[in-house]
Amino acid sequence: MPNEPSEFSDAEEFYHYITEHSSNIRIVDDIINVKDQEQFLRLARKLKPNKVGDEHALKMAARLFESDLTIAEGKKILVILALRSNIEAFRVIEKYKEVAPPKLQDFARFAYYISRTLIEGELSDNPPSLISTGLGGKDNKLRMFIAIFPSFEGTFSENQARIIRMEWEETCKNYQIETEKLRFLFEYTSLRILVPLNIDLSAVVKEFIAECNKYGNFVYEGFLATNVAIPSHREILSAIERIKNHPY
Repeated sequence: MPNEPSEFSDAEEFYHYITEHSSNIRIVDDIINVKDQEQFLRLARKLKPNKVGDEHALKMAARLFESDLTIAEGKKILVILALRSNIEAFRVIEKYKEVAPPKLQDFARFAYYISRTLIEGELSDNPPSLISTGLGGKDNKLRMFIAIFPSFEGTFSENQARIIRMEWEETCKNYQIETEKLRFLFEYTSLRILVPLNIDLSAVVKEFIAECNKYGNFVYEGFLATNVAIPSHREILSAIERIKNHPY
């Protein structure tokens, strides 16, 4: 029987890179909106911050703390400050992220990680790479969201839920995975977890499902896995429908 489809993109290429570079990688710990991250990178390409001198950039920095600062101005200044290996600029961002208004919070925190990584690179013979996902991470582990669901119409029974817990605990021990949250809902079971960088999570989840199914093939072989954001209940149900209807 062919493998059931799973929502897991570019995993093989990603884990190949991680395996080769794992000693030199920094993970953004925070949960930062992916749209803000993408906008930061678009602005960086547009503004060309390297053409702005350090002295002028630091003069611009004072504007961040003025009450009439606009959101657009704040983002522009943060990009210019972050993309230079300058300790003073880093200190400004470090201070500002603690007081930034809600609409600039994620942008400021992302700028902080970018600036810190660039400075670390200047001070090291082995410059680090920065990995940033929507869900962030912790202690050099990536945060992921997973949803599995029954292979039948209905919900997991108490005994099936017990098996899922038992097999997942064993999987976590085998692969040094940390579980932040495990929830059983009617249509699916969700997990928010922290995964070591060098673990191919797609393969691990398939193995976990196979172990559960030794007790009666009650878990659907396809699953949802993402590190972009915690999906809503409706988004998870839509993903389940896509997975079940995916041609193979």
